[in-house]
Amino acid sequence: MHRTRLGGLAVLIALVVSACTSSAPDDLVDGVYRGFASSDGDAPEATLVIEGDIVTITEDDATSVYTITAGTEQYVVCPDEVKGVPSLLDASLAVGDVALLEPAIFGDCGGVRPMRVTLMDLTSREDRLAFPFTRWVEFCDVTDDDC
Repeated sequence: MHRTRLGGLAVLIALVVSACTSSAPDDLVDGVYRGFASSDGDAPEATLVIEGDIVTITEDDATSVYTITAGTEQYVVCPDEVKGVPSLLDASLAVGDVALLEPAIFGDCGGVRPMRVTLMDLTSREDRLAFPFTRWVEFCDVTDDDC
């Protein structure tokens, strides 16, 4: 009986620890972000600014403005198959060589540095992948020393 209690306690502790280390993405945070990584292997030379429900992307001398709207579907967006509901952008876009036909955006997953914001193309979904989107661009918070 003593072993059963210890075994049950070990399972409970494992569940609590796993719940603490894997969480849904953070809410989007107003701020300035710079290109960090992308699905084509290059860090884009772009800046992304979030102000409320507006996203502004500047690349070279071109600036584009998008409106953030609420997403409705859950997707795996963070490590360990954690799902979240990314917000949507109101128009397709390209950052560097990465075209996002149906762009969505989500906040940092936590646990890694620097703090990040990720854009992905919902039309590039491939469920067999750990992160099920083949076209994405990551930006890091310029106030984070690791960015």
